[in-house]
Amino acid sequence: MQPFVDALATLLDRFPVATLSLVDADARPRTRPLRTVPGRFNGHVWLRAGSDPDLRAEIGRGTEVSVTYGSAEAGQYVTIYGWAIVLQVPSYGTSAVRRVKSGLVCVSAHAAEMWDVGAEASPRIIAFSHPQPSAAEEPASHSRAPLSATRPLRLATLDASA
Repeated sequence: MQPFVDALATLLDRFPVATLSLVDADARPRTRPLRTVPGRFNGHVWLRAGSDPDLRAEIGRGTEVSVTYGSAEAGQYVTIYGWAIVLQVPSYGTSAVRRVKSGLVCVSAHAAEMWDVGAEASPRIIAFSHPQPSAAEEPASHSRAPLSATRPLRLATLDASA
């Protein structure tokens, strides 16, 4: 992996909680904290859905979301933008993902922004390229990982100051 993706993966490992944001069917922004599922970032972020029926309804069969991580003490922040689905019974992913029994939110990253408040540089922006799941696809019925989970990420780093 490229150094900036390794830095992103290492940074994400530090955060036990993330904030998931989306726009609901009534065009209202919705934000909620969710516990993360441990695992090395590979283009997908895994969050515990718990038993929140509103979250499941808002995500439905898939929606665009942002997931934010941050630490005031460290001064480091990350926002990941991507496509989210809710898996009722995960049949693929890491062993930590398969052990979660209460449903999971899987976010396939399109892009990420990384900030270090202590640094004067602009945020690093990373764009990922992998397929978005089809709305007709039922993720929980997969017996193996979808192509987007096994295909290597293609990356582009953008200069935020441009």
